[in-house]
Amino acid sequence: MVRRGAMALSTLACMAMLSCISMVSERSDIGRSIGTLSPEEVREKTIQDYRSILRHHEGLEGIHAFMKARRDIFRRPSENNRSILNSDERDIVLGLWRSMLDYFMALDSLRRYHARYYLAGDRDLQYSSFLCYLSSFVTQYRYALEFLSITERDRSFEKILNEPLPEIGLGKDSYAQFKFRYLNVAAATEFASLHLLYKGYRIEGYRPAVGPVNGDIRRIWGFGKGKGIAMTAANALALTRKSAEVALFPVQSGVAEWMGDTKVWRLSRSLISRGQLEELMPRLEPGDILMERREWYLSNIGLPGFWPHAALYIGTADERRRFFDDPGVREWLEQRGVAGGDIETLLEKRYPAAYREFLTNDASGHPHRVIEAMSEGVLFTSLEHSGDCDALAVLRPRLTKAERAEAILTAFSYQGRPYDFNFDFMTDRTIVCTELIYKSYQPRGGFRGIPLMLITMMGRRVLPANEIVRQYVLAEGTALQRMDLVAFLDGIEKEGRAIESAAGEFRKSWQRPRWRPLRKGQDVSD
Repeated sequence: MVRRGAMALSTLACMAMLSCISMVSERSDIGRSIGTLSPEEVREKTIQDYRSILRHHEGLEGIHAFMKARRDIFRRPSENNRSILNSDERDIVLGLWRSMLDYFMALDSLRRYHARYYLAGDRDLQYSSFLCYLSSFVTQYRYALEFLSITERDRSFEKILNEPLPEIGLGKDSYAQFKFRYLNVAAATEFASLHLLYKGYRIEGYRPAVGPVNGDIRRIWGFGKGKGIAMTAANALALTRKSAEVALFPVQSGVAEWMGDTKVWRLSRSLISRGQLEELMPRLEPGDILMERREWYLSNIGLPGFWPHAALYIGTADERRRFFDDPGVREWLEQRGVAGGDIETLLEKRYPAAYREFLTNDASGHPHRVIEAMSEGVLFTSLEHSGDCDALAVLRPRLTKAERAEAILTAFSYQGRPYDFNFDFMTDRTIVCTELIYKSYQPRGGFRGIPLMLITMMGRRVLPANEIVRQYVLAEGTALQRMDLVAFLDGIEKEGRAIESAAGEFRKSWQRPRWRPLRKGQDVSD
């Protein structure tokens, strides 16, 4: 990973929906041309991108498998004479559609990067880049046809999917445009040309691609698309070079250009500065909830809403000692067999291995102040690392210090557990980022906590990070309010910086499109 390791967008839960796969990873240098890289950079880049393509392929396969399994929704109209989808079925269909478009956008960005694979260097490097281009194309083409082979059975899907989706920036008729892209001779011709070039490499002695490429090709031919197109290898190469010049998937104007070009000027810098984090630090208290967003990451794929990640601020040992020097906390500690009122004694006694890990510094020498679930598992991190993002909000529980100490004690119990790529909130063996927040503050006997409500997505009970913000907004000003907004550092892309925005902006933030280039107004880059 460039920041926190390669993320595995693997299972249906991970791909189609759900919150908080760690906010990191897959930070492709999309804005640079493959022809500008050194041979070693090309090798590293193609390996990284091919792995990303395989993960996106797995995600789309999961969506397809889900559609096939849900015959109650995706059945032929003649079966049971269905005339209209109910609201739950409609939500599932739209959720799948949004997730699939996310994956297609990600694949477009990777495909765009490798469009000039023939400039990658020697023949071996060209072939590696070509495999990335081919794989991204056939993954899209195959699963577009799989999706359409199901949805085209019933015209009610066309009506639903052609409705505008402002939260991801799509206007009406996006389904019609999707069909136009894939159900036409141009797509079939490009597929045939790429297959011909792939066979040419094979004839030269290059090994076939590892992974699902060959199966995708066979499946596409099985649909009958592209059959009967005859051409020479020279014509095929000319066609693929020409295809590389045109816009790719996203039906909203400008999205392809954003994914392809913008990152080059903000490759390794976040909108929130280190100075802003230093100014924020004295305002934080142990038990605060951090809501985070990072732009330009393909790891946002499949995550619903503007806010994709949550973390728990726990402070340093000295900060906790000062904050929890409180009569209520001392009583709470005595009930747990700790005299003297030192919460650190309890943490070390209950979780010695976790506590030893907490006392170390991060790779840059910063002390640990945060616990969060990322792709590597539940880890202690520094604020400098966790807060290195483009939007950051701090929510403070309306709880006593003893209750916040209880939440931190619970969070320590999860340290070291693997990341939950299945997003299963019903078990504790693995943990997802919002699950750490949910279970640390889950109300129980004698503990008021924060009654965050799980929602149903794709048949699972989950809590996306964006949903935490939505529930905060709905509860604000009512007897149900259990959190207060402490700060909202809001990134302004056009100005290349973050500002502290008012509470009113935070209340609206959960409704923002998840793709920043689709946001209207001041922070859309020129």
